[in-house]
Amino acid sequence: MSEIGDLVREAFLGEDVFPEDRSRSAMEESLKKFDRRMNLARLLSFFAVLVLFSAGVWSAVSFFSADDDAPVRDLILYGAVFVAANVGVSFGKLWYILMQNQTHILKEVKRVQIAVLNIPRE
Repeated sequence: MSEIGDLVREAFLGEDVFPEDRSRSAMEESLKKFDRRMNLARLLSFFAVLVLFSAGVWSAVSFFSADDDAPVRDLILYGAVFVAANVGVSFGKLWYILMQNQTHILKEVKRVQIAVLNIPRE
């Protein structure tokens, strides 16, 4: 391996750059996402997912509690609302996971920058 790679490996084997980040639980890490930039967008997406989930539950209950003589059009409508709500919830969760992944990658890039800056120069 190259000399720079060896120096970076030695820098990472030393003391941890951010030791306080290692002790956080997954719940604390998830809740921490709501106190930074894009705070409003994250909160709005959370409530949008909550509304879509509620719409999905409502449509499923309405579908299964419909009378035997209910029009087929209503049953199709309940099914379509259920599918659309589940797709919306899936997209909301996917967006949140992508934002969480972006934050973790940025944190690791900053760790590498600090470790490289701490490498002694010859």
